Order: sequence, then structure tokens, then C-alpha cells
Amino acid sequence: MKIERYNFLKKNEILKIIENDEFLESEKEKILMERPSEIVRFYDENKNIISSMYLWNDVPDYKSKKTLYIGNIKTFQLQKNLNKIDILFKKLFEILKGEGFQIIIGPLNGTTWNRYRYVVEKGDREPFFMEPWNEDEEVKFIEHIGFSPFKYYFSSIMENTENRKTLKEKIEKIKNFPFYKKISIKNADTKNFEKLFSKIYDISTESFKNNFLYTKLEKNIFMKMYSKYKKKFLSNFFKLLYFEKRLIGFAFAFPDYLEIERAGKTETIIFKTGGVIPEFNGKGLGYILLDAIIDEVEKSKYNKLILALTFKSNVSKNMAEHVAKPFRKYALFIKEL
Repeated sequence: MKIERYNFLKKNEILKIIENDEFLESEKEKILMERPSEIVRFYDENKNIISSMYLWNDVPDYKSKKTLYIGNIKTFQLQKNLNKIDILFKKLFEILKGEGFQIIIGPLNGTTWNRYRYVVEKGDREPFFMEPWNEDEEVKFIEHIGFSPFKYYFSSIMENTENRKTLKEKIEKIKNFPFYKKISIKNADTKNFEKLFSKIYDISTESFKNNFLYTKLEKNIFMKMYSKYKKKFLSNFFKLLYFEKRLIGFAFAFPDYLEIERAGKTETIIFKTGGVIPEFNGKGLGYILLDAIIDEVEKSKYNKLILALTFKSNVSKNMAEHVAKPFRKYALFIKEL
């Protein structure tokens, strides 16, 4: 049995290694988008791959401890190979500890812009569009190798858009502040994707920079990441927030395209992302954006709204509690070496 480590720290090495026929075309694209520091593979005595994962070691320290992210964890014939995989993970953890690492966080594919978290409480609703999904066995496995959940996230659903009395009361209070007279909301021009998302990138990097585990994403990767969805954006569900003529925030929502694939139709809109630049934090403008999206739901053929993947301790979770009920729980895991 052995551990093979493919080091991707230098860009030219990334290109050199992925030219190797061992990597499928789909994985090569993923490597270029997610930029792992290395890919680790476990082999059995017959040179069969029994497990693989991506590692990112160029990430901020967590609580002043040298930190590593792990993601894309795969196991093959787990029941048959569990003992071998166990032995190799223990060996890998010893190696990483010897290299000075103290904390591993995962699943987190390099940055919170990419896929991260595991669903830990699924409830009875089917997966929705752009939701990270996993098998229950993946959660059991990461715990089996010594990880523990330490941060939680939730998705909530609003099944009656008229049920927003508390939100409306909150907004009425916001309207009493003088600055509100200079606030306006407009629908985005979703047909001009490059121009729109160039602005959204600038707002996002400012508004999210204080979020938990945030790292800045290169603009070209951001544009490529969202370009595959550009035909799915609807102008009336993409709101731009202005202070006088200055763009200071945004929010966008999608129909549940995954439900459309399953059932041929959907009644659900997914509030995916929104942000306001830090200068205007604490003024309740996130509630204004949420209310604008709910107004569009009421005017449309949709009647349900999902507030997706809100962090337990931040403002978006507080917003969700005003209008919706949690139906799904996610966790991020940690291991001390």
C-alpha cells in the first residue's frame, strides 16, 4: 500500500501533471478551477486506487494554527478497503503533522466560493438547484477518520409569502432613517452578463470579505464560475441596490431548475446570494433586498421561497428567521492533528 501526492503549488506544474492520462477531462477542468495544492491518492498492494482527495495548504490559519483544507474526498469499495484506507489516512495525518500542519477543515474545496460543507440533516425535501449534496456514508466516513462538526448552516423555506409581518415591521423601521430616501432597487440587465458580473464581483469581494473563512477569488475564475448559469438568471429576480447613483448591493434568486428537471415544473424560487458593501452594513439593507425578491415571488407563478445555505451566526440566518422555517442542516468539519 502507498500514498501518492501530486503537488500543484506551481501553475506550470499543474498543467504538466494534468496532461497525464491518469486524469479524466472533467477532473482536469475541476483542478484548474479549484487550484488544489495537491491531490493525494491511496493505492492498495495491487496498485488500485482505494481513496483520493484534494488538499489546499495555502489558506489562512484558523485560530492562529497552521491550517489545511480537504475536499473532494472519494473512497472506492469502502467496506472492502476500510482497514487499508484507515491505515493510510493515519499515515497521511502523521506526515501532515510532521510538515507543521495543526488543523484540517473540510470538506472545503479551497475557498467558500467553491463547494463546501456536508448535508447532515436532509429532511424530506429533494435537493434543490445549486445545493451541495452528499450520501450519508460520506458524513459517517469523515467522522470515522477523526473529524467533528464545528460550524453549521441551514436552508429554510417560506411556503406562504404573505407570512412576513415581522419582516415588514422591520422594514418600516428602516424607512424612518434619513438615508432610506436615497435608496433605490432596480432589476439587473441579465442579458449583458460580462458587464453585470464584473460589477457583482467588485461588490462581492467587498461585502463578503469579513465572512467566515473567506478568501478572495480571482476575477477570471469568478466570471467562469457564473458564466455557466448566465442563461438561467431572470432580470426580475436579480436586484441591484443603489445609494443615490452608487451601486452598493445586490441579490439574486433562481427558479428551482433541478425540480424542473425532475417534475417538469416548479413553484419554488431559491434566494441564492446577496450582499451589501461594508460601509452600509447594519442598516438593514439586506432585509430590503429580501423583501424585493419576495415581492417578485408574489407577482409571479411561484409561491415558495428557499433561503439557501445561511450560516448559523450571520446576518443572512437572522433574515431567514423572519420569514422561513429551516428544513435542511449542513456542517463543516474540523480535525486537530
